[in-house]
Formats: sequence, structure tokens, C-alpha cells
Amino acid sequence: MAIQLGTAQSPTSSKAEGKPLLSAKALDFQFNLDRVERSDKNLTIFVWATNKAEYTQYLAFYDKASRYARTTITTRSDTPVEVDQIYLIQGSRKTPSADAYRGIPVEPGSTVTVQFIFRNTSSDNAFISKLNLIPTVGTRSFIRTYRWNSEEVPLRNISVP
Repeated sequence: MAIQLGTAQSPTSSKAEGKPLLSAKALDFQFNLDRVERSDKNLTIFVWATNKAEYTQYLAFYDKASRYARTTITTRSDTPVEVDQIYLIQGSRKTPSADAYRGIPVEPGSTVTVQFIFRNTSSDNAFISKLNLIPTVGTRSFIRTYRWNSEEVPLRNISVP
């Protein structure tokens, strides 16, 4: 179930303000690290995912509620930490990854903001040596079946405020 966001609650983005912190391409998507926020013991990471294909693709990420491969962060202690919760944000729609297990449609040239929430992180997480995104991208064929691909997309050396 998608959550409708009001303007006041909608996450702000530095997309209009400048360049991303880091970028990587995979699966006909451009992934741009927008920002990292710390709140108490939680880390929230925002990534823009832009469909670079000439056709609609279905984008999914999986969190701890799923049995599929999950995005992780690795800190200076070299201990990977799995993401707790993920939201896919399109305009005013904020969809939990559990509700988007078959992906959300992303039109050619369109961008989705992906919000990754890591709960109860230690102060050791003041530096992320690697954010390992694991997107799953599906394309729909003419006979209404999907072809799914997944790939690790590492973004390295991220400072945390």
C-alpha cells in the first residue's frame, strides 16, 4: 500500500541544488547518492534511481522483511549491516518495499527516490566504507511475464554527518 505524502512531509532532495555525492550505473539505471542523514542511532540514505532504458522497467529493493538479497552498509569495522526498511518515492507516493516486491514501474527517463533506513547503528557508522545497493530490475514481455535481474552496485567512502 502506497502512502500519500503531503508537501510538508515529503522528503527534501538536493537534486535541484547540485550534483550527487556518488554515482553508479547498472541494469539500465543511474544510481545517484543524494544524501545521508543521522537521527539518534538511525541512518537514512537517499538515492535517486533514473531509468536510462527506452522502455518501462520495474524497480525493487528488498529489506529485512524479505528473503531476497538486501542492501548493506559496511563501516570501518568491516561489519556489514543490512537495511531495516526501504521506501520507493515517486512524487507524492511513498511505497514501502514490502508493498513493491514486484517492483514499481519507472518510465524511461523518470527518477525514483529510494530511502534506505538503517536502525540502531553505532557511532562506528560515522564513515561508510561501502554502501552496497542491490536493486532488482524487471522488464515485462509481451506475454505478461517478467524477466528479473539483480546486481550489486557498490558506492564507496561516504562520510556521515
